[in-house]
Amino acid sequence: MEVEDCDFNMGSWILMRFTNPTRKEHLEIRQITVAMAHDFIAQKVAPSAVAYLEATCLSLSQLPSSSEPHVIEALFTILSVVIPQVSPEILNSRSKLVSEAVVRLLRIQPSSLNNNAGALGLKCISQLLAAIILNNNSNSNSTWSDVSYLYDYLLDFTTSSILRVRKPSSHVIGELLQSFQGTPHLAPASEALTSLFERWWLPVLSGGGASNTAAAAALTRRGVPEYWYLLDVMKICLVFMPTKFKLAVLNYFKAIFELILELEAHRPPVTVRLGWCLHRVCLHPSTDVPPQLLLDLLCLVSKSVSRKVPHAHEGYTTSSLLNTGVAKVYSSNRGICVSKLPLVFHALKILMGKPVQEDDGNIEEDIDAAANAFKCVIHACVDQGLIKQGVDQIGAIANKYEPQPQESTIIEKLCATIHSLLGYHQTNAPALSMDLAFEVVSTMFDKLGAYASYFMRGTLERLADMHKLPDEEFPFRKQATLLLGSLVEEKCGLHDDINIRAVLPQEQLMALLADYRGLKSQKKSELSHRKRKMGLNIGSPPGSLPYDCSPEMMAEAAKAAVSGAAQIAKKIKL
Repeated sequence: MEVEDCDFNMGSWILMRFTNPTRKEHLEIRQITVAMAHDFIAQKVAPSAVAYLEATCLSLSQLPSSSEPHVIEALFTILSVVIPQVSPEILNSRSKLVSEAVVRLLRIQPSSLNNNAGALGLKCISQLLAAIILNNNSNSNSTWSDVSYLYDYLLDFTTSSILRVRKPSSHVIGELLQSFQGTPHLAPASEALTSLFERWWLPVLSGGGASNTAAAAALTRRGVPEYWYLLDVMKICLVFMPTKFKLAVLNYFKAIFELILELEAHRPPVTVRLGWCLHRVCLHPSTDVPPQLLLDLLCLVSKSVSRKVPHAHEGYTTSSLLNTGVAKVYSSNRGICVSKLPLVFHALKILMGKPVQEDDGNIEEDIDAAANAFKCVIHACVDQGLIKQGVDQIGAIANKYEPQPQESTIIEKLCATIHSLLGYHQTNAPALSMDLAFEVVSTMFDKLGAYASYFMRGTLERLADMHKLPDEEFPFRKQATLLLGSLVEEKCGLHDDINIRAVLPQEQLMALLADYRGLKSQKKSELSHRKRKMGLNIGSPPGSLPYDCSPEMMAEAAKAAVSGAAQIAKKIKL
């Protein structure tokens, strides 16, 4: 349909879109639309989009604040359908009429709004703004100053106490910024958002004397919620902002983290919101954030983890941030990244050994995310350069070319952290932490390859000690045996290594391998039994698979599926 088609019946089009008789909001929309159509007939007014626009705004402006939520939702829905069908010139002339009618209802008591109504009302303002300023087919000379008051309405709702309008406002602003990409409107929109952020946060960050009390309040649950709400907005919008404003906000994030550390505050809840924002930045493919600034932020995140274990639901975000962020910095500037790996590894160690907290239903997800981050960072950042540096220093000391250094190499520090993971069973960490520790240790051995015994001899000794313990004293003995056995027999080729023979003499080495092979066979047998138990049932479709299946089973199932399909096709032809 063309905008402002005089022969077009807007009411009929609305009625055709909302036809479900079982949905209350559809029935309300149809009832309102029909009532408006009767009024148009009585007034001899064409049922155009403009007529419905004005009638809907009149209804909204006259609606009492005690109206039922579904009535407000219905009117907002009609308005959101009508706005795109009205020309930018007419919308510009009616913009105050539309926006004031919508904003009045968005600011009433929360009980009069449902979730859909709040989001739809904000969408109407966003549609109005975008239609006026982004429509390139119009002859309008509208500028940002003509619509900035509409954008200010949206910004005001980002700090509203009404959740039903505050939460969707972030998404609406984010969608606008995304639509402004490549236009001159992106800069003033981003500047206005940055100014709002500064209005709340600059007094907190000003530092000195009495402001420390205000800062502590803003960073804790005692603080004004608006501080936190603006971080929720930045989580959505920051990646769409121009580099100038994006870097300004990131530098404010850096100052917030530094303030947290300076005040020696416990890890406050505001840090999880900062983590969300940074994680989005790290996931975004843009490369306009300087690696040094991003690394500084990741280091501050790691230091804040060391102050206190993250709150419930925070561990996953922090681990994921360190995972993606460190890899992003490494790919841009390896030199500055590798020197900070020991700090990151220490933070991941804390996250992976996170003790169970009250009402922390996501503890397993948090620990698993930390272990996954550990393995990913090892694969991405532990490179031959770090290994060679460590090997060269060990060789120089062994040959007395150099005295014993005061500080270990980076790779030695990393291996020491990995080694310490095997001590989780002596802490309050859940059993899952210890289970996944063996996986992380295995990943590090894989990465080090032939040089594993240079840096991980202490770990080999610890695994050997664990292997010797009886099951009743050490419930993780089987995991230790499986890992040590695989290192000796399969992964690192340590069978003939002098270091493994120093740890395990020949007789104990043979006993280890026998025990390892027995456990491996038992594990394989249990897996086969589980596959048979979950396997194909009589009458199941060709190619059906159990959840856990080997590549061989997958290949057989694929053949069965092809054969079954051929038989079905043959029957159809017959």
